[in-house]
Amino acid sequence: MINSELQENTGISDRRLEEKLESHKEEAKKKISATRPIEDFKEMINYKYEDLTVEAMNQLKEIIIKFILESFKGSYYIKSIECIKELRDACVEEDEVDLFNEFLEILRQDFPKEKFMDFWRLLIDNRITLISSTENVKSSKTDIECKEWIDSLNKKEIITSTLKDLDDLIADID
Repeated sequence: MINSELQENTGISDRRLEEKLESHKEEAKKKISATRPIEDFKEMINYKYEDLTVEAMNQLKEIIIKFILESFKGSYYIKSIECIKELRDACVEEDEVDLFNEFLEILRQDFPKEKFMDFWRLLIDNRITLISSTENVKSSKTDIECKEWIDSLNKKEIITSTLKDLDDLIADID
């Protein structure tokens, strides 16, 4: 409809009009970089000529895992948490709740609390949890299940770890 109106007003042929529209089409961001992951992610999600949403989400998940694995004494944990927040918001908005909830479960399985305690503390402090059906109707998780999930991270493992840290500190003092 718009094309035919534009053609009538300008006298441009179909082929020429498509060429003109193509020439103004910006290039899509195809890869999320570790240096500016959130900006690249948003650029891919918001690209209007092609749906890159799931690809962008999968790439951001890879970046998050990379940040956790390559972190030296937690140096990239804050960056990974920022990316997780961004991924969570996008998954709520784009109805990809299962993608996010499964990802958090994979993180929980692959990155044990004992070894990655500082990462999990940041996740708890930022109240990042599974996406509930209250936030997005496509979720199969209730608010109670989401609260229980984060509470389970915040139980005795953290207390035990803190006590071990205190014991190590006391031993160093002696």
